Amino acid sequence: MSRFRVSSCTFSHFLPQFVKSPARQVYSTVSSPNSGFSGFELTVLGTASGAPSTKRGLSGSVLRLDGCSFLFDAGEGTQVQLLRSPAHVSTINNVFITHLHLDHVGGLTGLLSKVQYARSAANRHPIDVYGPVGLRRLFRTNERITSMMPPSNGQDIPIRIHELVSAPDTQPSAIPRTGERNIASSDESVWNLIDDGKYTVTASPLRHRRVPCFGYVVKEKDKLGTLDMARLLSLGVEPGRILRRIKSGDLAEFQLPNGTMVKSADFVSPGSKGRKAAILGDTSDSSAIMASALDCDLLQHEATLPDALADQAMPIGHSTPKMAAIFAQSVRAKRLVLTHFGARWGDFSEVNEDTDDAETDSSQLLVPMNMSIAAQPMLLNKYFDGEVIVASDLCTVQIPQARGP
Repeated sequence: MSRFRVSSCTFSHFLPQFVKSPARQVYSTVSSPNSGFSGFELTVLGTASGAPSTKRGLSGSVLRLDGCSFLFDAGEGTQVQLLRSPAHVSTINNVFITHLHLDHVGGLTGLLSKVQYARSAANRHPIDVYGPVGLRRLFRTNERITSMMPPSNGQDIPIRIHELVSAPDTQPSAIPRTGERNIASSDESVWNLIDDGKYTVTASPLRHRRVPCFGYVVKEKDKLGTLDMARLLSLGVEPGRILRRIKSGDLAEFQLPNGTMVKSADFVSPGSKGRKAAILGDTSDSSAIMASALDCDLLQHEATLPDALADQAMPIGHSTPKMAAIFAQSVRAKRLVLTHFGARWGDFSEVNEDTDDAETDSSQLLVPMNMSIAAQPMLLNKYFDGEVIVASDLCTVQIPQARGP
C-alpha cells in the first residue's frame, strides 16, 4: 500500500473523500530519537478531550528547556506519561494550569508530590504553580484530605501556588503562604509571570464557556554572539567594560589603539533569536493572546470537534481545526500542533497502536475526511501556510535554534 507522509505522522493513502483507518496505525514523532536535544522541545503528553481512550490520555504537555522543564496542565495519568517522555520529573520547576476542569488538573496533586520526591539535594528550587483563581484552594483541599506529607528524603521543597487575579483587590481562593503571589494583569489581557533572564512567560485569557481559562507564551531570550577575544587582544584592545559593550551591540563602532575606527559587528559572531511557544488551553476565542503569540515558532491549539460539527463547538467553548488554523495564520505561527481531540472524531481511537491484535482485521473503517484526525494536515493547507502537526500521545516537536536577529 502506498503511504502519504505529512509532518509528524505517517498515514494510510488518502482516498478522494475517505481515509482508510486500520486499527493498527503508526504515528512517528517529529524529532528523531537520535537527533539530539535542541534546547527547546515540546512533548504532548495527552491528546484526549474530556475522557481518555486506550490510545489517548488526558491533557498535559511538557516544554523541555536548557536546565529545566515547564509543565502545562496535568490531567489524570500525567505522571505515567512523563516517565515515557524525554523530560525528567525532577527538572520541573514550573507548572502552568490553563483552567480547572478535571481533565486538566486531575493528576496535579500526585504529580507535585512526585516532583518533590524526585528532587536531589542539588535542586532545591521551589515548585511554582500558576493558574486561575481557585487553584490554591483546590490544591490545599487535596493536600489536607489526602494527608500529603513532605518527602521522606529530607528535601524541604516548597510548593507555591500563584493565582492569576483580574485585579489587585480580587479575593484569592485561599490566603497565600510565604512566597505565593496573587498576580494581577498589566492591561487586562497579559499577566507577566516569569522573567528569569533566560525565559519570559506570560498568560492571556481565552474564552471557554464561563470558566476562567488561560493560554501561556514562553519566550526564550535572544542570545548574543561570541566575541572574538583573540583577535581583539592581538589588536591591542584592553580587557574591560568596552568588551561588554562591543558584544552587546551598545557600541556600534570603536577606536583601536592605533587610531583606526572599526565596527563592533566585525568582532562578534551572529547571535541567535530566542524561540517562542504558545500553549493554549480550551478555547472558542483566542484573540486576547494574539499579540503575545505573534510570530511564535510553535502554537499548540485544541481541536476538540471536527469542522463538520463547528456549530456545536462554539457554544461549548471549544474549537475545530479550521478555527485553529485561521488563528495560527493570524499570528504567523511556524508550526501548529493540534491536540485535545474529542470522541466525535471518526478515527479518535485509531492511533499509536503498533502491535497486531485480534481486532486488526475486523476494524477497517472508512472515515470521511472531514471527520478524520489524520486528514487534517491536508485539509488545513488552504487556511495556514505553516506546518500542521496532528499530535499523538508523546509526540515530540523540536524547535531548532535560529541564527541572526
